[in-house]
Amino acid sequence: MSYFVAVAVLCMGFGVWSAYGELSLEPVLTDLDTPWDVAFGDEWMYVTTRPGILYGVHEGEVTPLLHMRVSGGEGGMLGVATHEGMIYVYYTDINNGNRVSRYTHTEDGLKHDIDIIQDIPSAAIHNGGRIRFGPDAMLYVTTGDAGNPNHSQDVNSLAGKILRLNPDGIIPADNPVPGSPVYAYGLRNPQGITWDTNNTMYVTDHGPSGLFENAHDEINQIIPYGNYGWPDSVGDRVTSGTIAPLIHSGAVTWAPSGLEFINGSGILEWEGMLLYGALRGAHLGTVNIDGSGHATYLDGEIGRIRAPIQHPNGTVYVITSNTDGRGLPYEGHDMLLRVTFDMSIPDKYEYLADILWNMYRDGHLTVQQLHVALGYVSSLS
Repeated sequence: MSYFVAVAVLCMGFGVWSAYGELSLEPVLTDLDTPWDVAFGDEWMYVTTRPGILYGVHEGEVTPLLHMRVSGGEGGMLGVATHEGMIYVYYTDINNGNRVSRYTHTEDGLKHDIDIIQDIPSAAIHNGGRIRFGPDAMLYVTTGDAGNPNHSQDVNSLAGKILRLNPDGIIPADNPVPGSPVYAYGLRNPQGITWDTNNTMYVTDHGPSGLFENAHDEINQIIPYGNYGWPDSVGDRVTSGTIAPLIHSGAVTWAPSGLEFINGSGILEWEGMLLYGALRGAHLGTVNIDGSGHATYLDGEIGRIRAPIQHPNGTVYVITSNTDGRGLPYEGHDMLLRVTFDMSIPDKYEYLADILWNMYRDGHLTVQQLHVALGYVSSLS
């Protein structure tokens, strides 16, 4: 990746009209090699890349903080999360499968502290890899089936699961099964995880494209020790004792990866919605938390999208994934982009009333969206 002061590239903007204003994408980092995830510290932004380099961004300066020897394929350096000043990284060790390790940020880069969990099955495909701290301050880890569907229904395997751990790697006493990190199972290759304001968990899962005549990519609402059915249940074909997805893609392939519940972004039509990044589908997608109101944005305009990530201040970022061997790299790709939203159009009051009515009529109006609209009206006064 070429190093530069991030603000110097903000002139390279992309604008796209949404239904309710103008969404703009401003490059923050360019020329990245297969970026995978982003996390935020008090002063730093941390960006992982699948080939094994973690970058830190601070006051516009980009610094490589960690280099790893990682396996190839869909594995590598994947998820990153921060908690109480520590940095957590999910990666595919060159010899020992998938694991999560914790690091401290020193003047010399990131220093290994402890391994949180090891020996998660790995393969060239289906390594999962997203890590996030939940509202309960526990670490949640998404793992793929490592190309073996039988792993997902085996509750003694760490593959095809959502795992729940204390920040130090100890298994919480209140996990669904004492002594087990497994929080949910029956998943194929989950790569997105988020929570709404009611602390309900949602997870994306890649479906079996090309099998069963349909793709059946999924967004699932997660309950403790829920069985989400893979490989026995797919889409609407749900077997006894398994949980149907909140929404699935049917015959269309999304290849959903990162997932965020959007809250406080100022982007009217996304507020209170689940926002996912689609790889093969090459779009950002939104859906209500009840599974209704699916819509897409940026269809094909910036290629494969690995993930949306929301900063604690509300700003939404997007990572592309066009250098991963399955995309067509655009000039300057891959990129980390910042999303902005502008309603600077004529007749704002009339326009705002029209869109709120249309959203209410179509069943798409959330409480969060109404709050954003009222705040916008106040700003016009």
